[in-house]
Amino acid sequence: MAIDELKANLAHAKDMHQLNRGWVGACIGSGSEKPGNAAIIVILFCFTVMTVALFRLDLKTDMDQLLRIVPVALGPVGLALGYLFGARDK
Repeated sequence: MAIDELKANLAHAKDMHQLNRGWVGACIGSGSEKPGNAAIIVILFCFTVMTVALFRLDLKTDMDQLLRIVPVALGPVGLALGYLFGARDK
């Protein structure tokens, strides 16, 4: 009887953990990695913006626009990487 209660409590705790971490946590991680999730999402978003710009712009005529987009998109990437690798656990 006690084993059944323990199994039920563990199953409930597992379900609650899955609900708390959400879809982002399910893909990237949860718990102590949560601050890193935002940094990873920023990095992926910026590279997506750069990739879309690369394929949408005509590089023969719109090279100036691409040269404006790349530094703007790489700024947040640098900040996110600095946060990921510069953050220290206390």
